[in-house]
Amino acid sequence: MAAVDNLSDVSKLKISNDASKRSKRRRSSNYRLTEKPNVKVQAVKKDKKRKHLLPPSLNLKAPNKVVKIRDVRDFALYIYQLENRSPSFIDVTNRDQIEHVVLLLVPGLELQDFGLDWESLKFDSIELPKIPEELKFFQSNLNQAAITQAPDDNYSLYPLTNALINIPYNKKEKQRKTKELESKKVVIGDLLMKVEEFIDQNYPVHPLIEGVTEIEKTSPPLGWVDTVEFEHEGSHTFSIDCEMCETEAGKVLTRVSLIDFNEQVIMDELVKPKDEITNYLTQYSGITEDALKNVTTTLQDIQQKLLKIISVNDVLIGHSIENDLNVLQLRHPKIIDTSLVYEHPRGPPYKSSLKYLTKTYLNRTIQEGSHDSIIDAKACLDLVKTKIQTNALLGKVIDGQTIFNILEDSHKKAVVIDYMRVPKGNTKFVECSNDDEITDNVINKSTNSELVIAKLNEINLSQRDEANGIKSKDEIPKKEKLFQKLNERIEKIYSNLPGNSILIVSSGNGNTTQVHSLGQQKRNFKREYQNKLYSEIESKWDNDDESNLKNAMKKARTGLVFATLKTKSKSTPKEQNENEINEQVVINDENNEEAILETDES
Repeated sequence: MAAVDNLSDVSKLKISNDASKRSKRRRSSNYRLTEKPNVKVQAVKKDKKRKHLLPPSLNLKAPNKVVKIRDVRDFALYIYQLENRSPSFIDVTNRDQIEHVVLLLVPGLELQDFGLDWESLKFDSIELPKIPEELKFFQSNLNQAAITQAPDDNYSLYPLTNALINIPYNKKEKQRKTKELESKKVVIGDLLMKVEEFIDQNYPVHPLIEGVTEIEKTSPPLGWVDTVEFEHEGSHTFSIDCEMCETEAGKVLTRVSLIDFNEQVIMDELVKPKDEITNYLTQYSGITEDALKNVTTTLQDIQQKLLKIISVNDVLIGHSIENDLNVLQLRHPKIIDTSLVYEHPRGPPYKSSLKYLTKTYLNRTIQEGSHDSIIDAKACLDLVKTKIQTNALLGKVIDGQTIFNILEDSHKKAVVIDYMRVPKGNTKFVECSNDDEITDNVINKSTNSELVIAKLNEINLSQRDEANGIKSKDEIPKKEKLFQKLNERIEKIYSNLPGNSILIVSSGNGNTTQVHSLGQQKRNFKREYQNKLYSEIESKWDNDDESNLKNAMKKARTGLVFATLKTKSKSTPKEQNENEINEQVVINDENNEEAILETDES
């Protein structure tokens, strides 16, 4: 029995050993099934960490098709991950590290300047046959380019800046938005200006505006007053309009009119300014020297009267009344500005005149001669009433949204710098009078704006001056000189850009002088043809002219786009320390992976 027992023990031992081997094989099998995929996942994470430590890169590539100006704009949105489609003409790695994009428009740069022939363009290459000697920065940093096409607008050139700012809805989006606004009713609170609009439109900022920050909450300057809260009977909605005259110190208040929601005149007073009037602006203000002869009412008198009529909770209506409030030296938090409620067809920063809005939406004529502040105040009030009685669609331009809106939704800023007239103090647009001012403003704004769009106009304006005969040939700078100045400005901008910034240069349009000349000829013909027989018209227009205009449009719309990246040339000590820490994390992860493998295998 003992032998049997011993044999039994041996058998048990053998069975136990066999089980142990099978268990080990199972563990080994489990390891192969579970651990190796984890190694791959961790390796991918490790590669991503390493890739993130690398600086961003940018390379232009042949798109094999023409690049639309909207593609250039969408590239800027793609950088900030606000556009999903990767651009066809450019490759970017580590785009999350890009901090600023500057887009310079230089209309007037022509294909022939770079050795390209408009009639035999190729889209499978970005190489330039030549670069003008004066454009040395292009030779070193912008030596490749893709062919672009600017938009047109019924045989006229569409403004380049507008094409970059405004992002149109597609047909389906437009229908959806239109239907949505048609069905939406408006209450007066929906039309109140937001704090961002107060700042953008240069309105004085009352500390009780909804959403105002602590930084923007300031005491009223000397001589200014703020509306305060008090209870009162009657209307809580007023419409205001002021007339102004000029002094050496600027425009001053000479008449103020205030009506309530029922169009009852609450105030209509002439005001004697403390400074001597240098220009009564009678053709606009209706104010004459005789009208103010015996007036003793001062600005301070008007301020005190208004503070007893308008509570801080009341609504004040007007048309671009930032000017009115500034001459009144009055701050109020609840404003409806009819120039913002009724949008301009071309989008911001353009605004429709009160005269135009009154004729278009109220079918009545105002401001035939001089302005009348009571009539203007009533027009503003009626525009608001009409909007409330209709729907949210009235006065809206349903073409799309602006690049400002898209960036603001992601807490990013954009600014446009150009020669266009903009309201004083507008934070989204900067008005300049020459290319040197534009250059300085680009440098200034690029440090605190994610996107800067600017237009250098000197080359284009010189081409127009020459074509129109405005200046003699001796007065117009030679192209070589214009190129030299352009090179200096772009190089100055680039050298002052922060690290990890992209600089895009696009001509947008080529030489537009022939388009403008033929376009003017066509307009003259149409004007004469309304009142004359064809044989009597001096400036005729025929099929050949129409064909020439089409070809000139195609040529003028064709341009080039260049791009370069400025990386951070030298890391700060803090950045170097962060990089070292990140690298150590990667090393530690690798060591941890090896330790895990060793433990499992043992």
